[in-house]
Amino acid sequence: MDAQTFREFGKAAVDFIADYMENIRDCDVLPSVTPGYLLELLPKELQEKPEQWQDILKDINKFIKPGITHWQSPNFHAFYPTGCSYPSIVGDMLASGFSVIGFNWLCSPACTELEVVVMDWLAKFFKLPAHFLHATKGPGGGIIQGSASEAVLVAVMAAREQAVRRVKAAQPQLSEGEIRARLIGYSSDQSNSCIEKAGVLATVPIRLLPADDTQVMGGAQLAKAVEEDLAKGLIPTVCIATMGATGTCAYDDITTLATVCARHKIWLHVDAAYAGAALALDEFAHLRQGLEHVDSLNYNLHKSLAINFDCTA
Repeated sequence: MDAQTFREFGKAAVDFIADYMENIRDCDVLPSVTPGYLLELLPKELQEKPEQWQDILKDINKFIKPGITHWQSPNFHAFYPTGCSYPSIVGDMLASGFSVIGFNWLCSPACTELEVVVMDWLAKFFKLPAHFLHATKGPGGGIIQGSASEAVLVAVMAAREQAVRRVKAAQPQLSEGEIRARLIGYSSDQSNSCIEKAGVLATVPIRLLPADDTQVMGGAQLAKAVEEDLAKGLIPTVCIATMGATGTCAYDDITTLATVCARHKIWLHVDAAYAGAALALDEFAHLRQGLEHVDSLNYNLHKSLAINFDCTA
């Protein structure tokens, strides 16, 4: 494909997307296809010769679109919202067009520096404590992840390594293997399933504590569990609180959880993937209580904000 054909295909694709978005309310939210439908409609092998882009767009309209669940439809009310906007779509196009890798500053300086700037914008937008900013002295500062699952996993792994180093320094006679085998984490039984999965991947079992009658996990439940595990010789390592539980949108009691975590040197992470956007609103200022004691926090920009999936801060 040469540059001129790319321009033609790109313009046609933009028109296709715009037409889809303008008429999405007329689509049935759920497709009427059955599992395996696409296997009978597409070639069985990777084709050796290219197709014309016009034919590809026709196939998308004929075969792919009928099998889509239309998350952007105003008639879609399942699970949780997912963001989308024309500016975000264009942003994805530009990022794909540059096609650079930004795993360190030198690989593409603008990638790292733009991420730093935008993450500080977001921290200020959500009115987070100053220690979450890159611009302040200390270990603070955010990075962009693909999903809340990735963000929670990174937090659990960071907590794990911090705990291993701390215990090893205090008890050098213990091997790293002995320390790692005793690590334990905590979260609410109302938390997202990604939290328990993060524990599996990080080899830190996550103990799910029963929420109270209002579906909230607080310091009382955590303190009881920690004392039980200390008596068993385990090492409390990380607590993942929730701001907007998947099933109930409940907010855990960050303040009382932070008190227990500080007492036992437990890393406190807040999974605000679902409803963290409320932090930006003055009428929900009370939800920020305790965040000054939190070690890390994640929020899905692709939920309540107009950012395309997937983008987690």
